[in-house]
Amino acid sequence: YQSAALIAILVVSVVLAMWISVNRGLRPLLDLEDAIAARSSDDLGTIRRKVPREVAGIVRTLNTLFEQVNEAIRTRDTFISNAAHQLRNPVAGMLALAEAAESAPTDALRRARVRELRDSAARTARLTQQMLAFETVRGRADDRALTPLDLDALVTEVATRNAGRALGAGIAFDFTGPGYAVCVQADRVLLA
Repeated sequence: YQSAALIAILVVSVVLAMWISVNRGLRPLLDLEDAIAARSSDDLGTIRRKVPREVAGIVRTLNTLFEQVNEAIRTRDTFISNAAHQLRNPVAGMLALAEAAESAPTDALRRARVRELRDSAARTARLTQQMLAFETVRGRADDRALTPLDLDALVTEVATRNAGRALGAGIAFDFTGPGYAVCVQADRVLLA
């Protein structure tokens, strides 16, 4: 019985020592988990915790991701602010034109003001398209999605797509490509 009791005491001691060691070894990871869980959804600041070197790479990767998300949020906020600023004046102008059209004393003056309103709305729509296209281009610039493409075919496609608008505006419009493929490495969306 003595040797069985001694073996039981040794087994319990080993298990206890292992439990304490594992618990002590996991404590920094549990502290890290608690610190991340305690953050709010808008706290994307750098994690500044002492962690075992085995997980230091994970923390560095998380910090890099947090910085990228922060930068994306800053870029989005700047775009929204710029878009609001750029659209505020044209929209105010359109409202003024609409009010002027409503109160026009003659039909001829009302038609003239409605034409001005339509032209202003078209310019504002074009401005909105340009801002959205610019933001799309900025977002894609980081992707560096370069692929082989036929420049002649792309220019022909873009020219065809825009010919009606140019001709409708009374602009003489013509495009003659080289008639053969001109291969380049480019981002199709950015180049278009």
